[in-house]
Amino acid sequence: MPKFVRVALALLPTAAFVVVAAVYLPAHWNDRPTDAPAAASDRQAPANPGRLVVVMVFDQLRGDFPVRWREQLDLGGFSGMERDGVWYADTHLPYSCTSTAPGHASIGTGQLPSVHGIIENEWFDRKRGGKVQNITPERPSARVPTRTDGNTDGFAPDQLLIDGLGDHLKRAKPDSRVFSLALKDRAAVMMGGKKPDGVYAFDTDVGRFHTAARYRDTPHPWAEEFNDTGAADAWFKKEWERRKPAAVYDAAVGPDDAPGETRYEKDGKTGGRVGYGSTFPHPLNIDGRTEPTKRYYERLEASPFGNELLWEFARKCITVERLGTNGRADLLFLGFSANDVIGHKWGPDSHEVLDCTIRTDELIRQAREWLDAHVGVGRWSLIVTADHGVCPFPERTTASNPEAERFDPRPELDPAWFADGGRYHLPHIHLNHAAIEAQGLKVLDVAAAVAKWAANRPHVEAAFTRTELLAKPSADPLISRCQYGYHSGRGGDVYVVTKAFCVPMGIASLGTTHGSPHSYDTHVPLYAVGAG
Repeated sequence: MPKFVRVALALLPTAAFVVVAAVYLPAHWNDRPTDAPAAASDRQAPANPGRLVVVMVFDQLRGDFPVRWREQLDLGGFSGMERDGVWYADTHLPYSCTSTAPGHASIGTGQLPSVHGIIENEWFDRKRGGKVQNITPERPSARVPTRTDGNTDGFAPDQLLIDGLGDHLKRAKPDSRVFSLALKDRAAVMMGGKKPDGVYAFDTDVGRFHTAARYRDTPHPWAEEFNDTGAADAWFKKEWERRKPAAVYDAAVGPDDAPGETRYEKDGKTGGRVGYGSTFPHPLNIDGRTEPTKRYYERLEASPFGNELLWEFARKCITVERLGTNGRADLLFLGFSANDVIGHKWGPDSHEVLDCTIRTDELIRQAREWLDAHVGVGRWSLIVTADHGVCPFPERTTASNPEAERFDPRPELDPAWFADGGRYHLPHIHLNHAAIEAQGLKVLDVAAAVAKWAANRPHVEAAFTRTELLAKPSADPLISRCQYGYHSGRGGDVYVVTKAFCVPMGIASLGTTHGSPHSYDTHVPLYAVGAG
């Protein structure tokens, strides 16, 4: 079995053990040898100081970045984790649906998408006759607080089919606290489990962190206080500039302006194009506005400053809730989503992604220093990982991968055969069973024919039927990854795997994506340091 497959199969149990062990095991579980001197902070520690586990998930932080850019990442974050803790350099997700919601759900539960049911960010639901989001409530769950524009859309963990690690912790230790905070709502909800003490996401329409009625009728007072300070407006008049000299980035990844990078955004009101720019610096207010607007908050999320805002919010939560310092075993999930928004726009080989990774390195170091100072040396554990990787731009890989290309994923088949109004959403194809049977055909036969047709398309690596994916676990690594990413109640009749380095975004599209079982999408970092 290839090395990365062995590591992949160990990832979810290992990640779950790291989190659970850090919470459950006694503080002396990994004590130093008896002849080693104790630190002053340990000698002065109270008898029952509590414990805090912090799980930092950097969305789209591909596993090779810390190694590839080791020379540029010299601010002490990753290197400090390697020096003081444990580091799995060749960790791969063992499933195919390498997207945000499945990744955060797997981290939050320690289980596979085939078990927790989150097979994508959204999927076709036959009962509804349309798409369902991973955070769609099964019963009303209004946004809290309701926005001034009347938007009441809320979120809930209803689509998550099993309990999260936090739920297990709270059953074993009822006084424990579990919080999940993120820029993206799907990240916060998926990590938080069913009954956390708090779930918050950043609303780019209004620049405030919000929750939903499924969790609370009103926000925590500390969350409201944080929002009322206008913390999200701190970067309004600033530009995102490189953390280091431009020559450092040129040497590491090449020129700042590269083919495939997103250069414009669409104005929601006029339909015109407004420039965020493909080169540094990136101003956060390019509209000449005197006050922050939705567009500013969207650009904040698409910059490393979005991650800084989340960490500031997390510090408020830890401090006011006294996480890890009140005799309890507490758990805090943090979803740093800026890395993903940046990666989609500028790609993994850009100045922007390198700069965001450098700043991620700095943020990790700062987090450890802050936890030492405010929670206490030896009182906390920190896990750093990611939900998925990312595909390089096809434009950068054609020399070594001639088939690399952007392609239109729409099928050339009768749209009446497809359940979702003639559309389908890669990697799943849901067939219109009623229409097929009305023609006197069998769904299984049509599925087999569609899979055969799809597998012969120029940008497709393979296609599997539902029957194949629900069979006994396969020894074929590609099939097994698709099986681990498939849920019987939600998956399509056909599952399509695109060829490596092919981006299904349409020929005219820019940027990149993820979601495949290929190694660039499955490779994630995994670090752990601290007590236990």
